[in-house]
Amino acid sequence: MAKEVGIGRCSMRKIVREKLNLYPYRLQKAHALTDVMRKNRKKLCKQLLKRFAQSRFRTIVFTDEKLFTVDQVANAQNDRVLCRSITRANRKGRIVAKTAHPQCLMVWGDITSNGRTSLVFMNGGVKICRNVYKKKILEDVLKPWGDAHFGNSQRRLQQDSAPAHKAKVVQEWCKERLSNFKKHGKWPPYSPGLHPMDFSVWS
Repeated sequence: MAKEVGIGRCSMRKIVREKLNLYPYRLQKAHALTDVMRKNRKKLCKQLLKRFAQSRFRTIVFTDEKLFTVDQVANAQNDRVLCRSITRANRKGRIVAKTAHPQCLMVWGDITSNGRTSLVFMNGGVKICRNVYKKKILEDVLKPWGDAHFGNSQRRLQQDSAPAHKAKVVQEWCKERLSNFKKHGKWPPYSPGLHPMDFSVWS
């Protein structure tokens, strides 16, 4: 902007901040939501407020999985290497290499208001399909842990609409064995701000 007007950057910054009282906010990425999606999210959020009133949210079991890669994560805007020359900076790690097919690891976990399971690490290259999710996650980890943690108290499983989660065999298993289970579609879509695994654990 300073170059377009033909003045120095410091002068432009001073005019923008002190004279115009403006602040240069960075662009932020977000989900592209249609009007239908917004309406659906609002409806489901209102239902959640009613369903989990009077501290009943404490019985929610939040579950999620995340894919981790071994490639270094670099923020071009904020990450810097302080050196006297670019040659030295390159030697000190300025160049962040990216591989076409980085090694990766799928990790699953769950948390509640007062507890958590151990993380489940899937073998390299294994994706959480419906059969793996049902056997390795629900049957081997979630159900035994939930029975020990909650006892006879009620619990409510929260899972997103990943293909493995909403598969018929998984939905039927959950309905038969988990109390207060709600079928997929009852959680507001594209709402990472509602899920503590997204903003508190994986981040």
